[in-house]
Amino acid sequence: MTRLTLVSMTVLLGACEPAVPGAAPGAPAVNTHYGATCAAYVADMGVTTPSGPCVGSKSFTTPGGIAGTELGVRADCADPSGTISGNLDKRHVVMAPNTGAAGLPLWVHLGGTAGKPTNTENIGEAAVDAGYRYISLAYLNNVSVSDRCTCPSRERRAGNCNEEVRLELLTGDDFSADFDMDPEESIENRLAALLYTLDQQYPAGGWDAYYDLSTHKPLWEEMAISGFSQGGGMAGLIARDHEVDRVLYFSKGVGQTVNIVADPSVAVVCTAPGDCSGDQQCCPLDEFDETCAVNVAKTNYCLEQVVAPWGFTGEDTDGDGFGDGDETTRATPASRSYALVHEDENAWDYSPDVFDAWGLGAPSTFVDADPGGPFGASDRLFSTDTPPPAGTKCSEHQSMGADGCQPKSAGVPIMYDAWIHAMTN
Repeated sequence: MTRLTLVSMTVLLGACEPAVPGAAPGAPAVNTHYGATCAAYVADMGVTTPSGPCVGSKSFTTPGGIAGTELGVRADCADPSGTISGNLDKRHVVMAPNTGAAGLPLWVHLGGTAGKPTNTENIGEAAVDAGYRYISLAYLNNVSVSDRCTCPSRERRAGNCNEEVRLELLTGDDFSADFDMDPEESIENRLAALLYTLDQQYPAGGWDAYYDLSTHKPLWEEMAISGFSQGGGMAGLIARDHEVDRVLYFSKGVGQTVNIVADPSVAVVCTAPGDCSGDQQCCPLDEFDETCAVNVAKTNYCLEQVVAPWGFTGEDTDGDGFGDGDETTRATPASRSYALVHEDENAWDYSPDVFDAWGLGAPSTFVDADPGGPFGASDRLFSTDTPPPAGTKCSEHQSMGADGCQPKSAGVPIMYDAWIHAMTN
């Protein structure tokens, strides 16, 4: 993959219309800015009225025969500060074996856009079978990062928006002028608050091993993490800056942006699809999607989705939150990183190249996850072409994340053995 050039967006952030790189003399004025400015996106808080008990509990038995207990914890109840109020209809899920719980490693999962932790119990059962306790965290995931980086007028914000929004969503610090969120709603605060509450309620459980009471921060180095879709991008950001025990990406480890937003120097004005190369589409920037077409009333560009630039930076070493170095200097080594991608989802167009850049292996080294092992010690990349269950209306992308969308054999997800391999290899 050609690495994206990180360029200064300063000249594009004003209200004036910028020049058009690559445009022919006399080309029409730019009606859509590459790095648009508009009012900050205020985090969608979802349901904020508490309902139901603080904690629900039920028993489960894993495919490996381990008996365990699952807790569904309302986020505001796991909050000593009393300030968490978003997505109260989405409960944190905590799964642990009934015996030998203290001292077990912790697996933390982050779901995709609009997903609920209660729809990720299959991954939790695999984690318990693999020797972990499991938390699927409820966070402010109602809206995609892409939508948070798009103005109401459909103009695209600057190329660094993707990283800034993710950093703010993760840490609660004010990284982004494009995104407003209360710090208490951050992933780190919600996870630390849940761990603190579990420690207070179950002091013999050893939950204090996973957070720092003095800083109220998770101890990422004491955890393994996974994420699906938007959550996969969050896992990718965490693993860039923290050396976690291991990481498993479902579909992606970094999100997308538009080529000319990431790098304005590649902008080419077009009047017909034939003016563009490869898979690029000729359409206005504010109408760009899978079905866009030339609009003669607007300026049209050769557009394509590309990886967000932060995917090619390394660990944050100077403490400013942003990645330094390149993709080879990520904090979590490739030897402890794994990925699963569906061959018929959009992420298949770019995720294999990202994982190659991160050192997980070339696209040619993907292993078919469907038959179920045995897998080799060097196998870190897995794919499937099995469609989601008939009648579910699930997409191939959704089949990588939600319980009800996963194809199964004898009631067990067909990729279960690949999950176990990634969790134990």
